[in-house]
Amino acid sequence: TWSMSSSTVTIGTGTAMSVSGGAQLDASTMTLSSSTSTFTSVQASTLTNGGTIQGRGGCNMQFTGGLQTNSSALDLQESTVGCGHLQMSASTLNASTNTTVTASQVTFSQTTVQMTSTTLTSSGAMSDTGGSLTFTTSTIVVTSTFTSVSSSYSLTGSSMTVTQHTITSTTIALTDVASQFLLDGGGAGGGTQVGSLGSGAVLSGLGFLRHRTGLLRLLAGSTIGCGLQLSPNAQILRRTRALQQTDLTTTNPAATACGNSIGATTVASGASLSIDTSCSFGTESWDVAGTTSTYTTSVATTGAVDVQSGGLLVLNSVTTSANPFSITGTLTLSGSLELLVTDTSTTGNIILMKWDDTSCTDITSSVTVYGCTSCTTSVVASSTATSCYLRLSIGMTSSDSNDAWWGLLALLALIPCAAGLAWYCCRIRTQDPEEISYDEVEVADGGYEGYE
Repeated sequence: TWSMSSSTVTIGTGTAMSVSGGAQLDASTMTLSSSTSTFTSVQASTLTNGGTIQGRGGCNMQFTGGLQTNSSALDLQESTVGCGHLQMSASTLNASTNTTVTASQVTFSQTTVQMTSTTLTSSGAMSDTGGSLTFTTSTIVVTSTFTSVSSSYSLTGSSMTVTQHTITSTTIALTDVASQFLLDGGGAGGGTQVGSLGSGAVLSGLGFLRHRTGLLRLLAGSTIGCGLQLSPNAQILRRTRALQQTDLTTTNPAATACGNSIGATTVASGASLSIDTSCSFGTESWDVAGTTSTYTTSVATTGAVDVQSGGLLVLNSVTTSANPFSITGTLTLSGSLELLVTDTSTTGNIILMKWDDTSCTDITSSVTVYGCTSCTTSVVASSTATSCYLRLSIGMTSSDSNDAWWGLLALLALIPCAAGLAWYCCRIRTQDPEEISYDEVEVADGGYEGYE
């Protein structure tokens, strides 16, 4: 073991340092200055109490046994760093100018990370808690599970790819269209959960959340304020769904949403997005065929929804008390929409989905209803012709429910008419025959021709 306290060491040009044990740097600075400067530590190394490791000029550092920092800093430029388990607590990682950091596992706690034009790769899991991480024109790859709690990420011109993830109370800002957060799924099937966005998880910005394989759950309290693209990899993309069915394990990737907000969404061929209509997100005031009411939504989008050919949108847990799916934008339904009705004991007309359009195209030919043989669907427009609504009629006709009221009013209108007629007939029957006047009819004196 090599130990250093409150000291400075520089590994210069053409110098290689190897430690068979581990390095323990306390309040010290170690600098590698050139492309021919190398450092190797076989056992676990530590950097504590304000210590700093600097890498410059294409140097190479290998912490085979792992590196653990506490209240310290890694300052890397044009450096290559290999590591077993990289653990940083209350520390700072600054990396720039074609730096590459590769680790078998990464753990950040209360750590600030700033990486520009760099690559960070974890061949195992990566987790962070309470950190601030900024990536510019950089690439982050996690080939196992990514776990984040109460942290803040900012990606500009950068991509982050993870195989699985669990994210809670973390904000990920994809600041430009060149940035993406990709949930790869590792080739998992549509019924295998690979991702979870929990309460307080927020993805925002101009970039995209892309989901490739497996099941992604969007839990209540999570927000997707960026674009959402559900698109399988090239191999699965060539498969199309032969039959409509609500078994989401036959779709890949699959995403479920409940009580949250999502951005503009694309559901590609073979993929599915399932909306749980028993969940609650917020309230909106809608004009449905001239009648304005307040509706509680189950899920709301902040952009258009594009269900491409072979893609599937599902509204499940449908009852007469279902909460509608709100789309603030247009709906393109080249694929299929399926409604899963779970209770038909109560009849009625319910609004299940709203989207914005000046021309409310009838989409019912692309809608299949399961669990209700007496149900029908129809599309209703707002009185201002700016919004469209999908209505499901359980145990009723698909015509406007106001039709029943008009029919009832028509029947009620017959009552005074019948009463008036009865009164008139009674009045005539009770009159004295001499009081009844008859129209006078003049008869010609002469008979008709042909009679004498």
